[in-house]
Amino acid sequence: MNIAPRWAPTTPPYDAEGNYSRAPLGYGPYDTWNPLAAAKEPDIDNNTIRNGINTFVEFKIIEGLTLKITGGANIESQNNKSYYNSKTWEGKPVGGKVGYATIDDALSSYYQNSNILSYEKNFGKNHIDITAVAEQQYSRYESSGLIASKFTVDQTGVNDLGGAEQINSKSSSVTERNINSYLGRINIIYWVVPS
Repeated sequence: MNIAPRWAPTTPPYDAEGNYSRAPLGYGPYDTWNPLAAAKEPDIDNNTIRNGINTFVEFKIIEGLTLKITGGANIESQNNKSYYNSKTWEGKPVGGKVGYATIDDALSSYYQNSNILSYEKNFGKNHIDITAVAEQQYSRYESSGLIASKFTVDQTGVNDLGGAEQINSKSSSVTERNINSYLGRINIIYWVVPS
């Protein structure tokens, strides 16, 4: 989208031989590349799998005393691949080599557990309500990515990283977080009868 406004409106997308037209500067900078080639030629495959579950169980221990246990989990896996062939700016031929590929993988996990103990009782006109909560949360995120370039041929694309002359690590990280929370509450309703 940011390339199209910079492309000369009088320049057709294809030249007389049916190839993508180029700006007067040839390969030039990124923002002078053929916007149609930039939109059509990259082979991008983004995959995301999400799984989630939430459940609870409740126990009535004695009259007025209840324990509720809840739990949940969310797990998300991402695998993103892209290949820019020789007709794109990223994969343009350099020294007889072509292509530019990226692979990004990520896995995020989130787990949550709450334990709620509550007690309610009436004493005549008076009422007491006690609640205690203990909650745990755990999350983990890990990701990695790499960039490969200077392939011998375009045909195998991102599925032949061994055919790339240059492979660089793009990023790699792991993040973990634990949270433990506690809460207590007492409500007493006490009725005073005027004499």
